Amino acid sequence: MDIFVHGYIRGWMKTNEKGEYKFFTLRPAAYPGRQAPEHIHITIKEPGKSEYWIDDYLFDDDPILTAKERKNSEGRGGSGIIKVKDVGNMLKSERNIYLGKNIPDYPGN
Repeated sequence: MDIFVHGYIRGWMKTNEKGEYKFFTLRPAAYPGRQAPEHIHITIKEPGKSEYWIDDYLFDDDPILTAKERKNSEGRGGSGIIKVKDVGNMLKSERNIYLGKNIPDYPGN
């Protein structure tokens, strides 16, 4: 029997006063036996607002990430497709998150 655990590695982070954030993690592998690309799920919690999800972090160099998936990205929070750079002792990437961008029923939209 195969057992798949969804989201068993979890973490929380808080931005600094400039809205910057940083986290360290392992690069995820694709789910065994599936064609879903490597990804990291993100949920945003702003003070005084309901939680909402934004587009997953997806890896630009992932061979499973199709042109169709790239095109169908909703842009929730901005593009989640990240480019990975080898900086010697680790891989590094950047993603700007735009609070409320393309979020249905977001206050002020």
